[in-house]
This record gives sequence, C-alpha cells and structure tokens, in this order.
Amino acid sequence: MHYLGSTQMVTAWSSGVKLGIFALALGLLVVAIKVQQLNAGESSPSMHWQQGILAQNPAVSLKVNEGASQDFPSHVLRKYYFKEVLQPKRNEYQLLERASEFLKVPISTLKKEWGIESEEGLFSRLPGIPIDFSETVYALRSTATYASISESYYEQPEFYPSFLLEGILRWAYPSPSENPLNGYEGYAIEEEIPLEVNAGKSFSVDTYWHAAYGVKAYQGFSLVRAPNAPSEIKVQFESSATLLAPAWPVFEKGWAQKVRVKGSIHPSALPGLYTLELQAVKPAEQEIKNWKILYGIGLPGKQYTDAATQIPPAQNSLKVLVRVRNKEGGSS
Repeated sequence: MHYLGSTQMVTAWSSGVKLGIFALALGLLVVAIKVQQLNAGESSPSMHWQQGILAQNPAVSLKVNEGASQDFPSHVLRKYYFKEVLQPKRNEYQLLERASEFLKVPISTLKKEWGIESEEGLFSRLPGIPIDFSETVYALRSTATYASISESYYEQPEFYPSFLLEGILRWAYPSPSENPLNGYEGYAIEEEIPLEVNAGKSFSVDTYWHAAYGVKAYQGFSLVRAPNAPSEIKVQFESSATLLAPAWPVFEKGWAQKVRVKGSIHPSALPGLYTLELQAVKPAEQEIKNWKILYGIGLPGKQYTDAATQIPPAQNSLKVLVRVRNKEGGSS
C-alpha cells in the first residue's frame, strides 16, 4: 500500500493525526471487548467463519490452507472481529463536527463550501454499500483466489486500508492549502499474497487505482510493464488508459477504477517467486486531448491533469507478486 503523486497523502496535521489515531484505537478497543464477550459465551455463532462467508457471498472463493487450524471458536471470533472492523460506519465518522471544531467555523459554512446538505452527501455519488461488503473485503484480503468484484465494492473508500488510517483525516481536519491536483494510489491483493500460476499458463490480476484523498482534479494515466520486469512474464492491459475522478470535497463516481492485467508465464520459467512491476505513465496524446476537452482547466468546476507526470515513472509503480510453479503444479 503506497501513495503516488506529487503530494504524499500521509502528510497530515499533527493534532488531527493524533486525534484520528486515538479514535481508531478506541474503536479497536471496543471490538476487542466484543470479541472477549463472544469468547466468554455471550454469543454462539452457528457456522464456521469460512462457511459463513461463502454462504453469504458465493462469488468469493476462499482457499483454505491444508495445515491451518480448524478450531471453531478462534475462527468464528476472527470473522466477527474483522467484520466489525471492516464494516463501514459512516454515521460514526462525525466529519462535519470534527472539521467545524478544527477550523472554528459553523457546520453550515462547511456544508455550503462542500456542496452537501449532510455528511452523507460526501458519499452520495457512489454506489450503495453491498450487504456483504465486510465479508467480501475480509475474504479478498485473506486470499488471492477470488472472483472479480464490481465497483459497488472498490468504489467504497473503506475498501482501501488507507482510508480509515489516513484518508479520513482529510475531511476531519481539512487544510485549504492541502488539496492538490495530483496524487493517486495503486492497490492489489497480490502485493502481499502471491498469485500462484503454473509455468506455461495464463493468469489475470485485478489492480485498483483511486485518486488520493483530497485531490480535486480529474487524472489520467496508462499502465505499462516496467522495463526491469521479469522476461518470463508477459502482460497486456484491458484498458489503454484510465481516468480517475476527483475525491474532494465529495467522492465523485469514478474516483476509483479497476484495471485488469492479463498475463502469461513462459513454459520454460523456473519455479519461484517473481515480482511484476507495473508503472503508471503519461497517457497517449489523443486520450489527453479528449480528457482536456471534457475536464480541461478553465471549465467551471472541472480540472484535468496527467497523473503520472509529476514524478519519475519508476516511482509510480505497483508491484504484484507471482509464484510460478512447474508444469506439473509443484512449487519451488
């Protein structure tokens, strides 16, 4: 998980960060207390946590380690713990109240500046939160074997681990001088969990890209295979270019996009762990021309910038782990 662009979103305001981290820690403490209550017998869930996820969301395919413990209580508690942490609780963010106190301005002033009637307005242009959101996100972060998901999941800010840790502070403790035109984040489950593929076989990986929290411009970029990527892996991209909508002051539809990467492993590739680096680069001139017409600087309320022009391509990268097995399916 990393930020890309001319402005690093991890830069925050010291007092805001401290309060935000304290609030997150307090929330986790509440979850821990609930877990202890479950362990004490105050609740007895009726199904194994993995069976529960599959039953509620058949599209998700979990791969269970053969040597993993199947202890019923620990697995159930683990599921309920992550469900509590990953479930969006937007009615508890209190962003308007916190921003009002931080800036010393009335909430009505913030509503007018942000163009919303209530805090829900910040998320009103996004798809509705799926009923199985927390279970699906937990499943995705637990395994690299899963079905493709729709924008209803990856357009939710809570889909990205960085939102509750860093992004939410942009609204809770806003700084008028800290809303850049450029910045984005690349995310893939395979950054941490290797995708396992047999030599000579093909594969696909879904990568997710979103505008950095607080960015108020449309941003365009294209993905390419890094020059130093392993020659044993060939890739192609379903999209020639990607456009990210603004993430300030409200999350615009399209602020996050999915880019599918299709690849193949050379039949002679040796078993082992490979790092496939993908770089964000400037889009083709025709794409830029079209986007500038639609979102060009000078049009009321709209701005466009090339997302990958502020820093070298080598720093605009996303690394995907691929574990190559031999043709018979054995691993190294």
